[in-house]
Amino acid sequence: MKTLGKQPISSEFTPHNSFLRKAWGASCAIVLLMLLSLVACSTKGNSTERKTRVEADSLKTLFAKPEVPAMLETPQARARYYLEHYWDSFDFEHGDRYLSDSAALEQAFVDFLGIAMSLPIDEVKSTITTPAQKANGKLFLFFEHMYNHYLYEEGSPLANEDYYLPVLEFYTTSPKSDLATMERSKMLFKLVNRNRPGSYAQNFAFNIPEGEVKHLADFRGKPTLLFFFTPGCDVCKSATEYIIEETHINNYVTSGKLNLLYISADGDNDAFRNALSEIPPFATAGVNNDGTILNAPLYDLKASPTIYLLDEFGRVILKDAPIQRINKYIEEHL
Repeated sequence: MKTLGKQPISSEFTPHNSFLRKAWGASCAIVLLMLLSLVACSTKGNSTERKTRVEADSLKTLFAKPEVPAMLETPQARARYYLEHYWDSFDFEHGDRYLSDSAALEQAFVDFLGIAMSLPIDEVKSTITTPAQKANGKLFLFFEHMYNHYLYEEGSPLANEDYYLPVLEFYTTSPKSDLATMERSKMLFKLVNRNRPGSYAQNFAFNIPEGEVKHLADFRGKPTLLFFFTPGCDVCKSATEYIIEETHINNYVTSGKLNLLYISADGDNDAFRNALSEIPPFATAGVNNDGTILNAPLYDLKASPTIYLLDEFGRVILKDAPIQRINKYIEEHL
């Protein structure tokens, strides 16, 4: 499937380690919040120790981490302070020198994200862009790639649109963004904002195997499981096997309580027809021949499959969710 939202990362800024290794660092960062809370309890009432030195989660650090005042006793207050002052000691004026071997900087950035994402988005909207606000030149672009890589790209355990949107908004309006960065951020901001939970799913036309043209809006009246797939995709086949074998989805569709809609977005009619045997017999299958899904684009299809759950009015309940999570929601709420 064509990937419109995912932007290639320049080899100059290619992440040094896997998502899992970096995400482990983010987990350590969250554990650090618990340690901050325990430290606050252990130092309470000690007049000779007003502050506790907090070093980053036993990982290699490029710069000193902030001292959290002992008077801040709740984990939330300590996390906010730590986050707001995380980059105070980093030498942004000469930050480009770290890009020749940026693995440690990347890990520090992921730890920062881990702490930010432990707090409600409304509390960190401005703080989450701190390194980008302070950086210039290549370092400014490095952070843009890191935000994209960890908060947006398929496969990242930290991917989260709520925390990514303030970043895109910043890069869209920052005078430090070059034209390419600004246009890419604008495109992504528009794309990520589409089909958000609670909004109406973008309507589109598709042809069913018999040739008749139908529209997504035709399926309102009961919930719809919208399954964007690529013919021949192995991951799609695995998800389909789960749907067929999972009695909740299967039973709800066959009993008329749920629509199951398989859509091929790339307009390849031959490939679509050859893949009909891979689609559950109780599903409605269609191919988007006018290209609007990918070319507008109407949906953010970073990977295949991309699965949505819509309510009976066509509003998004779950966006780009694993089929297991969708099944659990159906089981509990339908």
